[in-house]
Amino acid sequence: MKQKKLFKYYLMAIITSFTGCSNFVEVELPPNQIGKINAFNNEATATSVVSGIYSNLSNISHTLNADMHIAVALNADELSYSQSSQSYLEFLNSNIQTNNTLVGSFWSMAYSSIYNTNMAIEGLLSSSNLSESVRNQLLGEAKFIRAFCYFYLVNLFGDVPLILETDYQANQRLGRTEIASVYEQIERDLTEAETLLTEDYPVLDKVRPNRLAAAALLSRVYLYREKWQLAEEKASQIINSGLYSLPELSTVFLKASEETIWQLIPVFPGYNTNIGRILIPTSSSRIPNYFLIEDFLQSFSNADKRQHEWISSLTIADRVYHSPHKYKVQIGTELSEYLVVFRLAEQHLIRAEALARQNDIANALQDLNMIRKRAGLEEVVINSIEETIDEIRTQRRHELFMEWGHRWFDLKRLSLASTVLQTIKGVNWQSTDVYWPVPLQELDTNPFLIQNEGY
Repeated sequence: MKQKKLFKYYLMAIITSFTGCSNFVEVELPPNQIGKINAFNNEATATSVVSGIYSNLSNISHTLNADMHIAVALNADELSYSQSSQSYLEFLNSNIQTNNTLVGSFWSMAYSSIYNTNMAIEGLLSSSNLSESVRNQLLGEAKFIRAFCYFYLVNLFGDVPLILETDYQANQRLGRTEIASVYEQIERDLTEAETLLTEDYPVLDKVRPNRLAAAALLSRVYLYREKWQLAEEKASQIINSGLYSLPELSTVFLKASEETIWQLIPVFPGYNTNIGRILIPTSSSRIPNYFLIEDFLQSFSNADKRQHEWISSLTIADRVYHSPHKYKVQIGTELSEYLVVFRLAEQHLIRAEALARQNDIANALQDLNMIRKRAGLEEVVINSIEETIDEIRTQRRHELFMEWGHRWFDLKRLSLASTVLQTIKGVNWQSTDVYWPVPLQELDTNPFLIQNEGY
C-alpha cells in the first residue's frame, strides 16, 4: 500500500466515528480533537477511533456487511440469482475472475479494517494518558476485530499476507503467510482479547464485544482446526455463562434478542440491516434478485419451523420463489434489527460436534436436540459417531443458512465441497474453487504475492 492510502484509512477511522451511531460513544468530542495526529491522548478520541472500525464494518458499502454473505451463499448450495451482474454470476457459476469487483472489495476493505486495528493497537500501547481499564477494553476490541477479519480472509483466500503493523514500506513487501500461521495469530489475538475484555458489555445492545464474543470466535476457530476439547471448553464457557438463551425463532434476529452474543448496529439512515434490504423482495410481481435453491428447500423436514419462520415465498407466473427471511425489515427508520454476528445456537452446534468427535455421543445429542426442539423437531437417538456428525451437519445447514458463510466454510472444512457442488455447479466446478482468487490489482501492486492455484 502507498503511504497516502494508509493515511487516508487512518483519517477514515476517525471521521467515521463521528458519523456513526451515538450508541457507540457516549461523549461528544470537541471539534479540535478531530484533526489531531495522535488520537489516543484521551479516552474520548481513543474510544471513537476503535468504535469507528465497527461503524465501517456496518456501512452498507463494506463487503462484510452483506455482499460476502451473498457471495458465499452463491458459491455454495444455498442461493441462486436472477439478475445479470457478472460479479455475482461468477460466484453462482464457479468461474470467479481475478478482476471480480466483490473479491477485490472484500480484500481491500478487510485489510483497511486490519490497518485501522493495527494503528489502534500501536496508539493504545504507546499512550500514557489512558486509564488501564479503558486501554485494556480498547486493546481487547482491536485484537478481536483483527482476528475476526483474518478469520474471513484465511477462509476465503487461504494463505494471505499477515500484516501486524502500520509500516507501509514493510507491508508492501509482504508475501502470503501459510494458513496455519495466520490461524496461530488469530488464536493469539483472541486469547489476549479474552484476558483484556470483561464479561460486561461496554455499551448497550451488544454492539461492542465482551469477553464471551472473543470466546465465541475462538470456539469456532478451535472447531475448524480440529482442537475438539478446546472447542468444547470455549463453547461451554459461553453456554454456561447464563447470559444467553434460545428464544422463539421469531425473535432471534431482533436487536434485543436474548440469543445474540455480538451484533453490528446499522449506521445508514433509513435502513435496518443491509442484508434485509438486499434479500427481501421489493415487489410482489417481480422475480426476486436472490432466491433459495430447490435442493436446499427440499432438505428440510415438513415439521421444521425454520422453513416457515425464516423463509418467505412469492409466486410469479406459476412458479414459487423462496427468499431468506431471517431479517424481516426491508427498509425502516425505526431500528428493530441489528446484524447478528455470533449467537448461542452456533455454540450449541460447535459443542455438539466437538463432543461427538471425542466419542461423547450422549452429551453431543443433548446440544443437538436443543436446536431441534426449538425448530419443532422431535429429539433424535443416535448411536454412531458418523450418524451424529451427519445430523449436526444437517442442523448447521438449516440453522445457520445465509449467515456469515457457515455453509460454504462447512463444505470446505469437512472436505465435502467437490462431492456436493460438482453436481450443482456442473463442468465449471474445480476443486481449486474452494478459495477465491487473489485480486488482480493486488498482484499488480505487490510482486511478492502469488495467485491461488486454478486462476
